[in-house]
Amino acid sequence: EVLRVKKHKNIYIVTLQGVDNMDVAEDLCGLSVYLPSIEFKELQENEFYYHELKGLTAYAESGNLIGTVDHVLKSGNDILVIKDEEGKEIMVPFVDELVPEVNLKERTITINTIEGLV
Repeated sequence: EVLRVKKHKNIYIVTLQGVDNMDVAEDLCGLSVYLPSIEFKELQENEFYYHELKGLTAYAESGNLIGTVDHVLKSGNDILVIKDEEGKEIMVPFVDELVPEVNLKERTITINTIEGLV
């Protein structure tokens, strides 16, 4: 059971029930922590978890295939990294003007293509 989570610089320090000595704690350092999706906070409309976007098929508004969402770069404005069929990375700012639709049920995302972007 997680008792406490504290962010320190670029890491999280987690206090777990039953882990009360340094030797046991050191054995757990660097391990990943997973949470069942049923425990996720419910998001507002047009909010998404990064893992939900990975693997979505990206289409231009014209219907042409662009590629597949590979990952999301976390920055001031999140950036979708889409790989086309040749493996070339296309970076699209994840903003309403450029990404008008995300359909998780259909596993698709629509990109408003502008010259020089895609």
